Amino acid sequence: QPLYAQSVQAAASSKATALTSELTATRIALREDGREAQEPAQSVKPGDVVQYTVTFKNTSKGALNQVAATLPIPRGTEFVASTVKPEGAMASVDGARFEPMPLKRKVKQADGRFVEVAVPLSEYQSLRWPARTLGAGEQFSASARVRVTDNATRVATASSAVK
Repeated sequence: QPLYAQSVQAAASSKATALTSELTATRIALREDGREAQEPAQSVKPGDVVQYTVTFKNTSKGALNQVAATLPIPRGTEFVASTVKPEGAMASVDGARFEPMPLKRKVKQADGRFVEVAVPLSEYQSLRWPARTLGAGEQFSASARVRVTDNATRVATASSAVK
C-alpha cells in the first residue's frame, strides 16, 4: 500500500527566513446529536472525512513577505467543496496552474461546440492561498477537508522549518 507523504509548501521573499510549518490531520466524525467531533486521524477508511490544517509561523524578528501556502490534496481522497478556510484559496488540477474555484473547463460537444463544465472535485490536486506578509511572531493557518475514496490512503502530518 502506498504511503501518501503529505507536503506543504511556503515561499518567502527573504533568504534569511525563519518560517516554520506544521500540518495536522483530524478525522471529522458525527456524534449522536448530529454535531461534529474532531478526532486524531490515526487511520482512515473510504467515506471518512479528514480535515488538513497547515500553520505557518514567522519565528524571525522581522517581517516575511510573499508567504504563500499550498496544500496538496492527497491521492485516494476527494476535495470537499466549501470547506476551505480562510476563503480565497485557488485550486489546481496539475499543481502548477491555480484558478478561482469552482474550476471549469471547456468540453467539445458532438456538434463541435464547446461548453463550459465544472471540473469534478476528484480532479483537484492542490489548493493555494494568496501570498501574504507575516510580521515577526505572526502565524497563518489554512484548512480544507477531503473525503477518503481509497482503502490504501494513509494520513500523514508534518512539521518543518525553513532557515
